[in-house]
Amino acid sequence: MKITKEAKVGTLVVVALTILYTGFNFLKGKDYFSNDNTYYILYDQIDGLQKSNPIVVNGFTVGRVDEIRLLQDKNDSLLVIISVNTDIEMPQGTTALLTDDGLLGGKKISLQLGKSTTVLQNESYIEGLKDGGFAEAIAEKATPVIANLDKTLVSFNGILSDSSKTGLKNSLVALNSTIKSIDVLANEANSLVRKNKPVITDVMKSLDSSMVAFKNTMKSLEPLVAKLDHFADSLNNMELKQTVAEAKNTMASFRLMADNINEGKGTLGKLMTDEQVFNNLNMATQRLNLILYNFDTDPKQYLAPLGQSQKKIMKKRAENSKVSGHYKEFKD
Repeated sequence: MKITKEAKVGTLVVVALTILYTGFNFLKGKDYFSNDNTYYILYDQIDGLQKSNPIVVNGFTVGRVDEIRLLQDKNDSLLVIISVNTDIEMPQGTTALLTDDGLLGGKKISLQLGKSTTVLQNESYIEGLKDGGFAEAIAEKATPVIANLDKTLVSFNGILSDSSKTGLKNSLVALNSTIKSIDVLANEANSLVRKNKPVITDVMKSLDSSMVAFKNTMKSLEPLVAKLDHFADSLNNMELKQTVAEAKNTMASFRLMADNINEGKGTLGKLMTDEQVFNNLNMATQRLNLILYNFDTDPKQYLAPLGQSQKKIMKKRAENSKVSGHYKEFKD
């Protein structure tokens, strides 16, 4: 049987349309040669989620959105049907987070896999969650800034509209007056400088000459100052050395004296270390005190031409010792 040209053209058109439809869906993400699992997700809002948007796990695409249905019998909630590669196991507790896919406003569903050992079966329901998104984050950060900017503008408008003495207008007038005063003062200063410019020039020349002379004088004095410093250093070193030597000699003499005293040498050493010498000295002192006292109270026994006998002297001492407050005779 001979096939007509019309039949050939019709067959070619059907094949081309079939290839076009299959290729278009394939480009949208629908794979006719793979066996995917189907899951259902319920959202209150999907914020522009569309068919063929990606399903990702940790940024890796594992599926696509197959279909979106509006459930009017369930408070206008949205049922999102997704296809996920059968190689991906979906444990119970897995959640589907609706989030932004880049800065251009696209959407994607990010699967947060659960930790359970039980795997979800095909056509199971997954809990749907919604991320605030990039635009909402910007709006959240921008709201306080806008509020502060609004308060600043209101305050600035209040300052501009203030007509009292403390207002911005009067402040600008006062500032302008101050600037004019400064300008007048600057002009007067310039005029004064111009009038006295020759005098100022002469003073500056004299000052320059004085500075040059002063520098030359200082240069000529530098050798003398250096010699004086050297002489002072030598004098200080000599006096310091002599003082240190004298101090060392004095300390050595004191150390020798202390050693002699500790060893009982000399009168002071014997007095410090020999108890008999101390006792003898003490006894001599007491006898001397007794003689002086007796001489003071009864000088006749010492000053009479022939003196008094020893017996009479002792008798009188015994009588004096009985008187209250009278000096008692020393007894060894």
